[in-house]
Amino acid sequence: MKYFRRNPIAQIRLQVIDWWCQLCSVLRQPLPLPQQLQRILIANPAHLGDAVITTAVLRELKKQYPHLIIDVLCGSWSAPIFEAHPAVHKIYTLDLPMLNRRPISVQDKQLQYHLGYQQLKIELQKERYDLVASVYAYEPSYIPVVDRLLKAPIVGFSSAGYGPLLAKSFNTAHFDWHEVQHQVKVLEDFLGEPKSLEDYQIWLEQGIPTITGDMPYVVLHPGTGEPSKEWSIDGWQKVLNHLKMRNVRVVITGHGEREQKIAKALAEGVNGIVVENWVGRLSFKDFCQTIAGARLLISVESVAAHIASNYKVPTLIAAFGKTNLKRWQPLGGLTQLIDMRQDSKKSEKLFFERLEVLLHQKNITLKEGIKAS
Repeated sequence: MKYFRRNPIAQIRLQVIDWWCQLCSVLRQPLPLPQQLQRILIANPAHLGDAVITTAVLRELKKQYPHLIIDVLCGSWSAPIFEAHPAVHKIYTLDLPMLNRRPISVQDKQLQYHLGYQQLKIELQKERYDLVASVYAYEPSYIPVVDRLLKAPIVGFSSAGYGPLLAKSFNTAHFDWHEVQHQVKVLEDFLGEPKSLEDYQIWLEQGIPTITGDMPYVVLHPGTGEPSKEWSIDGWQKVLNHLKMRNVRVVITGHGEREQKIAKALAEGVNGIVVENWVGRLSFKDFCQTIAGARLLISVESVAAHIASNYKVPTLIAAFGKTNLKRWQPLGGLTQLIDMRQDSKKSEKLFFERLEVLLHQKNITLKEGIKAS
């Protein structure tokens, strides 16, 4: 697969773009890769889960280049990950319309992009980088943007299109790797070949617990930016009915009006258990610390699971989307991922068996009345 696009028309469009870029490159002086790396721009327009994985790449860069100045270009939705991050010097944002999930019109998304581009152009005029790393393997990427705005060699994925603009291009579609290994591959001239998966770790802040109390809590994160990846209300109510037999309270997290409706329906639909609805009430930092303080996270495929891996919180994921589960699984080895896309009854049975084991391992005991029955 040359491009990560299923649509044949989209593939043809990217081929035409690449042919045009190849033709124009004849008139350009190619920029060599730097001999020394002092300043780098990491460009990733993707959403929160992908961007959290990028923090593992930042960790590797800082290990090998402690004095390296790292700036980040990302979507505004991912900026909170990098704010006050110990590895990041500056953050620039630009929201690509194709990745913008805000409930606004296509025209408004285009307008936001245009205004954001003009602002980015002003901000980057004074910047000089030894290297730009475009670590997103899919279209749309920031490759054409940074090519126009910066005079610096760019490394990135040809699978995102615009491969002829790159000083060194990569297509890792044929590798059965985790996403962090794909991203590290782009920087192989500086980080070496990708290592084993267990050698990588997410890098998020260790902070102060947001939610306190004597009773332990489990975090439920039922929402994601893609409704196709979500479980039904009935499915989550079964989880709550299972948890209400235990000495535990439930904290529901999420963001946005749609996820608020899901949380409200769950909180009102089950009796006999303390359910706290924190959807839309937490900053990203507080969201991270809420997960950090949990005994267990139960989630769909979302950023919550990647955050939990940073804090070594055991996680059970119900996977419903079209995602390559091996590529996007959380790091750290504490995640159990149940593929719910096949035999739903068999998968659901396995899910609750795994949940029972995790509750026992985390010493979340049965209520006294349940024991006596």
